[in-house]
Amino acid sequence: RVTLVQGPPGTGKTHTSLRILTWWVRSMCHGGGPVLATSDSNIAVDNLLEGLVKAGIRVVRLGRPDRVRPELLQYCVDVLQPGQTEINWGAKAAAIKNAQVVCSTCVGTGSDQLEGIYFSAVLLDEASQITESASLIPLCRGCQQLVLVGDQCQLPPTVA
Repeated sequence: RVTLVQGPPGTGKTHTSLRILTWWVRSMCHGGGPVLATSDSNIAVDNLLEGLVKAGIRVVRLGRPDRVRPELLQYCVDVLQPGQTEINWGAKAAAIKNAQVVCSTCVGTGSDQLEGIYFSAVLLDEASQITESASLIPLCRGCQQLVLVGDQCQLPPTVA
């Protein structure tokens, strides 16, 4: 139920994370619903999003559009798409439910947009940089299988 992937920078942790997420989606071993890919940093979430897009996975990104890399904005449910004049709550909910993987920061997984959506499989990237309280938010979304990915020698969580 809990897997830990640990290694120093450059050892393939992100590649391994993408392989795990892709395997979960393609094997349906997690119960068939969407999978949650999360991290404390927007950069790490965008890296996972980019890799999943390249792998052909149906993926959406939650979060503030100003924190998402410009080339990935098309996957963000909070961005007006061409021809839209406003963001439709029903369309956002449909996009999230239709996704194979939902990418968000840990705090972002507490969003009302995910109300009633459960993720039996959760991957937390850069786990050593996440505060304990922030890491609990995605786990409260129905997590039954958890993968923690990180490097214990990286900087600890930043707490102001």
